[in-house]
Amino acid sequence: MLIISLITILLTISLALTFVFKRHKGVANIILCISLFSTASTILFDLLSMLQPDHMGELKRIVFISEAVMVTSWLFFSISFARSDYWLTAGRLSKYLLWLSPIILIYAVVVPMDAFFSSIGFENEKVLSIGNAGYFFKLALLS
Repeated sequence: MLIISLITILLTISLALTFVFKRHKGVANIILCISLFSTASTILFDLLSMLQPDHMGELKRIVFISEAVMVTSWLFFSISFARSDYWLTAGRLSKYLLWLSPIILIYAVVVPMDAFFSSIGFENEKVLSIGNAGYFFKLALLS
């Protein structure tokens, strides 16, 4: 899993850098770069949180922030790609989701990490369960 994650991170960052140094600087390309960088950071910091369990709280916070940025940027990219008047042709639900998406980012920053995870039986199994705040965060990401 480590090798696959590292290859994915390197390919994603290299693809994003090709769009950064490309001459086409449209909105869709900029959003694609943000989407790719946030995807790579999600994978990287999730991998680091597994490799360094002592710093899991701080690393998981970065993962949650990256996931919030990733979902929003991919939605914005899917709305803006290959459309000339993307904001006018976007559906009402897509616009509402884009306007409400900063709430997910604020939620990931403000809520304490202890609320995201439940450590019931952690002494026996060494597995963290998702808590109520984590459940609502993941549910918001899916909608």
